[in-house]
Amino acid sequence: YLLVPASEDQDVTLFESFFVDKAGVEPLLGQTIDNWVPNVATTFCSVGDSVLDKIEEWGVDLDRHLRPICESAGANFRVAVQGGDPLQAFQLEKRGYALCSGSQVIEHARARKVENEIELVK
Repeated sequence: YLLVPASEDQDVTLFESFFVDKAGVEPLLGQTIDNWVPNVATTFCSVGDSVLDKIEEWGVDLDRHLRPICESAGANFRVAVQGGDPLQAFQLEKRGYALCSGSQVIEHARARKVENEIELVK
């Protein structure tokens, strides 16, 4: 998963996954991604019957990354989330985060264009 703060002076963090290996991420480090950190696996296929304990661990870990960002934004604990397990959402709410739709934020961002953007994506 990816943590993208709303403020440009905060780091973008990519959490390690089964879909991205270090060789694929290294060219992006320092460009579009500032940090690449280990992920806490939370799927039943990955962790078996310990899924509830792992989701709790995931909540603790993500809170460690999110809390400083939210506190530096004037204690704004509004977080946009796209995808994931509902139990993960409950973990964030348990820690005081107000969740909103990540897809809504993404689509608003996509609607904004910069000069020469169309040329860049060709």
